[in-house]
Amino acid sequence: MENEGPNIFAEIAEYSKYGVFAVIGNDDLLVAKNETGSVAEPPLRSSPKEVLQAERVHDLHAKPRKIGNVGFIGLEGGTTEIDLPIGYCISPATIKTHLKDQLASLRGISKVILLSHNPPLGVLDEAISFGHRSIGSKVLRDFILRNKKIRLNVCGHVHSHGGMTQELGQCQVVNVASHDNPGASGNIGLITLEDDMIEVEWYTDELNSLPQVGFNRLRQLRELGIKTLNDLERTSDEMLMRLPGTGRWQIRQMRIATRVQKEGRIIITEPLTLPPKHFYCDIETDLSQSVIWIIGIYNPAKREFRQFAIERPNAERRNLADLVSYLEHNGSPAMISYSGCKFEERTLRNRFAALGMPSMGESIKDVDLGIWVQTRVFGKFKGHRLKELGAALGFEFKHPDMNGFDVGMMFTSYAKKPERLPMRKILEYNRDDVMAIPFIVQRINEIYHGDNSRG
Repeated sequence: MENEGPNIFAEIAEYSKYGVFAVIGNDDLLVAKNETGSVAEPPLRSSPKEVLQAERVHDLHAKPRKIGNVGFIGLEGGTTEIDLPIGYCISPATIKTHLKDQLASLRGISKVILLSHNPPLGVLDEAISFGHRSIGSKVLRDFILRNKKIRLNVCGHVHSHGGMTQELGQCQVVNVASHDNPGASGNIGLITLEDDMIEVEWYTDELNSLPQVGFNRLRQLRELGIKTLNDLERTSDEMLMRLPGTGRWQIRQMRIATRVQKEGRIIITEPLTLPPKHFYCDIETDLSQSVIWIIGIYNPAKREFRQFAIERPNAERRNLADLVSYLEHNGSPAMISYSGCKFEERTLRNRFAALGMPSMGESIKDVDLGIWVQTRVFGKFKGHRLKELGAALGFEFKHPDMNGFDVGMMFTSYAKKPERLPMRKILEYNRDDVMAIPFIVQRINEIYHGDNSRG
C-alpha cells in the first residue's frame, strides 16, 4: 500500500453514500503489529492504517457498522493456522474471539456482511505461490457456518481465485482479489443483496478468465494488440506462436477456453477410456495421513458399494488386509480415484509399507481421474476439484459444506482425545465422494459423444 500521494480511499468515499468500508491485508505487516506487539520490519513514514482513518473511510476490523437492518463486520490480515511466511497474521484464538465480539455488537440485525482479507478454508483459497494448497481459515469457515446471519463474505488474499464466487452454507463467498503485480487490472464486483437473493456482476479483464492467462501472459497478449476474447479469436495461430513459451498445445487450450467463456457450456476434448475391469475408490485419513480410517469402494459391474471403516487406529492392519482380500476376490481391478495428485495410491502404499505389508500395497493399481480432467474438461466452474466439477455436472452432494480437511480434522482430534465421532455423516460424505466419480465419468462421455454426434 502506498504511503505517499493522495488518499485514494478518501477520494472514492466522496462518491459513495455510506463511504468506504475496508480492512488491511497480510502484506501490510510493515506497520501492522502482530500479537506480541512487535513489528516485522521498520515502519514507513506513514501507516497503511492511516488511509482507513480518513473522513468517510471506515476500518471494519476496528469497528462494525450498520446500514438499516444490515450489519458489516471486518477481519484484517492473514491467519497463523497456515504455516507460511505470508506477513501479518492473527492467531485462530484471536480470530474466533474477534468475530464473536463483532457479531455480538450488532444487536437487532438480521443480515451481516463479513469483509475479511482471508477466505474461509476450502472456499476460493487454493494458493499456487507456495505449491497447490488451501490457505483459508478454518476458524472463519466454522464461524460462517454457525451463524446464519452471515449472508455474504467478501474476501481476497488468494489471487488465483479473484473474480470468483462460491457458496458456503447460507453464505455467498466473493473473492475480489486481483494480481498484485504493478499495472495489473483489478477485479471489481457489483454485489446486489436483496431479500434472500445475492447477485454478483463482475467488471474485470475478460482475458483473465482463461486458465492459461496470468499477469505476464496478459501483458504479452496486450503487446500483440489482443485485449478481448474477440481479439483473441481473430488472431491467427502463427501470431500467437510469438508469445514466449507458447506452442500448438497451449494455443489449442486457449482457444477451447475462449469458446467456453463465450458459449457458457462445458467442452470435453477427448473421450474418457478406463481399464476394462475397474472399481471406484476414495479414502479418508487424519491430517497427517498416519491412519486410513475409511475406504469407500464401488463395483460398477455389480452395482455394489462397500466401505472398509475403523473406529480405532489399531484396527487399520486388519481393515487393509480385508480390502486386499476383497479386491483379489474380484480379480484385482484398477482403482479409479479422484484427487489430482495420486493421493489414494500414494497413501495406501505408504500405509501398507508402514504396517509391514508392502507386497499388498504393490497390488493397488490407481488411475487418478483428477489428473485427466485438468487438461481435457473445460467449463465456467471454479476449478477441477471433485466437488466443483461434480456439482457443475449435476451431482448432488449430501454434505456440500464438508471437505477432506474437515474429515481429517475430525479423525486427528479423535485420535488425540477419543470422543464420539459423527460417523454416519462421515460415511455419507465418503460415499458421495466415491459415487461422484462414476457420475462424472458418465457425464464426461455423454457430453463428448453428444457434441461429436452433432458434428
